[in-house]
Amino acid sequence: MDRRLSAHQDLLHRARAEDALHWQHHHRPISADTLRKRLHIGTTTARSLVTQLRTDTHARLDTPHHEPEPLPTPP
Repeated sequence: MDRRLSAHQDLLHRARAEDALHWQHHHRPISADTLRKRLHIGTTTARSLVTQLRTDTHARLDTPHHEPEPLPTPP
């Protein structure tokens, strides 16, 4: 079981790297088909990874950012 989790984490890491590279070159997220070709994986796996990438992105965007506290004003 640990091997499967490790393999999935490795694929997810590689998928994130491919997605970032794709964003740099094409200014849009990577498609499942492009990811499938780049990572030499099956369609179902590629779709699952793309879904995970999108879910992670939306979760980061939906998380409120901590605003720094304003600097104190001198008396």
